Amino acid sequence: MPFSRASPIATVLQEISPAPIDSEVPGLEIRVWPSAKKVWRLHYTRRNDGRRRAVGLGSYPGVSLKEARRKARRLQAEVEDLDVAADPAGERAARRQAVTFSDLAEDWVALHGKPNKSARALLDDLSMLRRHVLPEIGSMKVADISKRDVLRLLDIVTVKGDARAGLARSGRKMTHRPNRVFELARSIFRWAVSRDVLERDPTQGLKPPIRKEKARERDLSADEIMMLWAVLETAPIGRRTTKGLAKGKQPDRVSCR
Repeated sequence: MPFSRASPIATVLQEISPAPIDSEVPGLEIRVWPSAKKVWRLHYTRRNDGRRRAVGLGSYPGVSLKEARRKARRLQAEVEDLDVAADPAGERAARRQAVTFSDLAEDWVALHGKPNKSARALLDDLSMLRRHVLPEIGSMKVADISKRDVLRLLDIVTVKGDARAGLARSGRKMTHRPNRVFELARSIFRWAVSRDVLERDPTQGLKPPIRKEKARERDLSADEIMMLWAVLETAPIGRRTTKGLAKGKQPDRVSCR
């Protein structure tokens, strides 16, 4: 069923047809997938060989009907221009094949990490990228990275020893880092999908490698307790806190979570 001013898109989407077409812009459709996701697509004829191609224009309702028509008309003009003879689907596929995970991570840091994360959080992300992620999948083409590749990365991180000072030689395994690496990789892949750099997220359906994280706790040293005490004394609720500490465990056994 075509959608037009007489048949609003919201009404058309209730129909059974999996791909309602636009009556105003030839070749424009909105495909409804079994998952209920609705994606704008433009069908066109490639000039160099006459083959029919299709290119995505974004998801509804994020991309409105008005915006989808604007994008479709612009691309159609480039396809039909003899001097340009554009092939949007082919050009997009070529870009996807050319982008490595290192390229993607660099863009993610510049366009998402720096504007949205604190300096400390971003520094931690960069550390995970350098130590864990890029050595394993950095040189791979993003479009070629599979769920199996992500699982291999997580397995390698899970069995790595803790590299922090004093723990590197102990053989102690990391108890939280594998999950943070997983969350970082998933964030980057999801961002790539939202930017139309990637068609699918290879982390979809995966769960964190460590199902139940242990609570982080340790005993403070005497010097650390004195430093904490001095800071709390100057805080608005410090005296109440120090009184609670004084009534609790012995000073050299105060636990910090």
